[in-house]
Amino acid sequence: MIVIAIEDLTVTNAAIETSATISAGGNIDVRVGQTLVLNEGGTSSAAAGGVTATDDGGNILIDPVFVILRESSILATANAGNGGNIGIQAGSFIIDVNSVIDASSQTGLDGRITIDSVNNIYGSVLLLETPSMNVPDVITQKCVAAAFQDRSSLTVEQRDAFSWSPQDYVPSPLRTTSAERVAASSFDECRFSLIVENAINAT
Repeated sequence: MIVIAIEDLTVTNAAIETSATISAGGNIDVRVGQTLVLNEGGTSSAAAGGVTATDDGGNILIDPVFVILRESSILATANAGNGGNIGIQAGSFIIDVNSVIDASSQTGLDGRITIDSVNNIYGSVLLLETPSMNVPDVITQKCVAAAFQDRSSLTVEQRDAFSWSPQDYVPSPLRTTSAERVAASSFDECRFSLIVENAINAT
C-alpha cells in the first residue's frame, strides 16, 4: 500500500493498515510532503496472522518532514513469522509517552525499528498554561513599581489618574492639560508616599 499526501496528513482514531489472517503482512509506504500526525488512536499497521515461519509482518516506511505521534501506534507485527521492519525518515520526530512503535513477533524474530531524524522529542506533548493576571490589582500598584525602578520589571498602568476599568473605553491623553500634569507628576507622588511610609515605620 502506498499513501501519498502533498502537504499534511492527519490520522485521528483511524488506521492505515494491511492485515492478513493466514499469510504474511503487506508493506506500507507513507510519503507526506510536510507533516504526518497520528493522533488519538491513529494507527499505521502491517500485521501478519499467518501460522507458518514465512508469514512475516509487513514493512512500514514513513517519509515526511515532521512526524507527530500522540496516543497512537505504528505496528509491524507477526504471529509465527518475523516481525516487519519500520523505517521513519523525518526532519523532526515527536512522540508522547502514550504512543507505541512495535515490530515484534509472537514466535519469530522481532523486526528492526529505524528512526532517522535530526530532532527527536520523546515525552508528553502538552500546551503550557498561561498564568492569569488580575489587571485592576496591578493598575493600583504603580507606587510599588516605582520603588523598584532600578530593577527589571513590567508595569501595567492606566493612561491617566482616573480609575478606568480595563473594559472601559480609554480617553485620549490629549483630552485635558490637567490630565497631562497629573500623569507627569505621578512618579513624584509615589516618591512622596514612600518617604512618608518609611518615616512612619521608622518611628
